[in-house]
Amino acid sequence: PNSQGTKEADNSKTGEKVLPPSQTSPPSPKPISPNPTNSPQVNPSPNPAPSQSSGKSTEESAANPQKGIFVTPVGLNLTDGSRDIPSQPAKPKSDNKTEFAIDDLNGLGIKSGQVIQLKVTILIDETGKARLPSQEEDANPTQILSGNISIENAKQLANRIIEGWRFQPTYMENTPVTQAYNLEIRVSVP
Repeated sequence: PNSQGTKEADNSKTGEKVLPPSQTSPPSPKPISPNPTNSPQVNPSPNPAPSQSSGKSTEESAANPQKGIFVTPVGLNLTDGSRDIPSQPAKPKSDNKTEFAIDDLNGLGIKSGQVIQLKVTILIDETGKARLPSQEEDANPTQILSGNISIENAKQLANRIIEGWRFQPTYMENTPVTQAYNLEIRVSVP
């Protein structure tokens, strides 16, 4: 009998060695899908090996979905649907960031276990870049629909999310134009 620390199947008749279960891969119906956070390394092990200690643990924590804040765009509508109807309204691009590390949103007083829903007015320019309007352009560009967050923190949260998002621009006839939209976003904090 084998008294080693690893388990081997008793195949002494054939002389075949069977690897311990930790070294074999169970058949998987589909491959591991890529992380939405553009992680440069894929490690199929459930516990990543500390191969490098370069002090860049923030990249690893950003790739951990358990510590992420998830953002979902709920609706994008013209601020005034009765005037300046575009021939092609703006649309969010599919590669917009929808998961943020908690570190990305530090200082906003967001507590775990809540869902925050905001309605923000955004301006999407002719290149597809979005921004919140200035106080002069819109006195109240951010509204809290649900969740426990101050209006000032809600504005900062919306700005941090929107500043990295891109859109297909609005077209009037065949010309891209800047257009104001109302955007509802849902922020889920695990």
